[in-house]
Amino acid sequence: MSIKETMKYIDDHKDEYLAKKHEFVHWSDKYPHELHANVLLLDGKIENWKVGNMKADSKHYPFSSYWKVNRMKLVTEGDHQFYELGDYEVKSFTWTVNNYKEHNDVFNYHASEWFKQWEHADDYRLGKAY
Repeated sequence: MSIKETMKYIDDHKDEYLAKKHEFVHWSDKYPHELHANVLLLDGKIENWKVGNMKADSKHYPFSSYWKVNRMKLVTEGDHQFYELGDYEVKSFTWTVNNYKEHNDVFNYHASEWFKQWEHADDYRLGKAY
């Protein structure tokens, strides 16, 4: 397709593109939306944390890092083995934000204030929650 043909195609289809544009907006640019602060605790201390659009629970957690596997529970179901949280505990707090400022305030202020109710683990190796 030549440049001239490409430009004509774009011009002919711009209304269709503009009508669908909202479908391609990133989740963080659509309001209102929820943000979740998630903390992974072991013996009441922070082992890991994350703030984002996924809420953690005992079956699904967005943490990626080292784990003290000996404190987890190895489960066997048929031919499959996997770890459950065992001694770990997951807690979450959710904010509904209505604009860019509220979104940023969760990351820059509110989440770190919420995390302050726990100390970091003595052997904590990651970026601190506060």
